[in-house]
Amino acid sequence: VHGAVPDGKDDPRLQHLCRALARTGFVVLVPDIADLKSARLDPRMIDDVAGAVESLAGATGRPVGLVGISIGAGPAILAAARENLRSQVSFILTIGGYASLRSVLESALATPTTTLSPDMAEAREEMRRALIEANAGLLGETADRLRKNPGFIPNWDEMPDALRTAAAALSPEGVIASLRAPLFLAHSETDPVIAPAES
Repeated sequence: VHGAVPDGKDDPRLQHLCRALARTGFVVLVPDIADLKSARLDPRMIDDVAGAVESLAGATGRPVGLVGISIGAGPAILAAARENLRSQVSFILTIGGYASLRSVLESALATPTTTLSPDMAEAREEMRRALIEANAGLLGETADRLRKNPGFIPNWDEMPDALRTAAAALSPEGVIASLRAPLFLAHSETDPVIAPAES
């Protein structure tokens, strides 16, 4: 499950990973999820992941390993936790994933980038802009305040209900105990968007 990258399944880094997995004998399927590509927070993306699991498990007759990258980690874990899919998932690996989307959004929308290296600050700012634009409908008037004032730090409790509801629905922290498959977590200490503490 790709992250919030415009190229989605065609991202060169992801294709490199997929080829490496295929060389070791895995059959690899990458769903191209429009909401994830644009960083739009729509819980229906969990259905997209679940459909991919069912499709691949049905085609191979074997359980599926799920790999969720960055913001794609939440939908991967949430799909694996669904009761009808638990027996079809053999493992879950997250790379740069998160437990609470609320924490990720609070950080991504509000944390100043002055303490980051120029490259990391640029990556953080790109994600911030993508989140604001893709979720302007959920953010309401807050979107304009975030656009006009990069230093504006929104209070989560004052965020629109639609955004808080979407963040809660896409946060896997509440379903971890229901997983049957082992969960492996990998995270870079220098991730500019999602703090390693989230893993």
